[in-house]
Amino acid sequence: MSAPDIPRSSDERLLMMLDLREAEGLTAKEVGERFGVSKSAVLNAVSRVLKAEVSCACTKPENQDGAMGRRWWK
Repeated sequence: MSAPDIPRSSDERLLMMLDLREAEGLTAKEVGERFGVSKSAVLNAVSRVLKAEVSCACTKPENQDGAMGRRWWK
């Protein structure tokens, strides 16, 4: 069975939700209001991403500097 075909727009929406929540400090309720979803939907999305987070596999210290800036996907 293959993975579901998720449109890029869904990824961008999730990334923007995470950015607003983490970098701009908006509450889950505020993020939800901007995207027309519930506070619970935002919290669940954040939870799923954090659970799926993979630790850095970089072996060179110079590659572990977190150099990707905010909204790198744009």
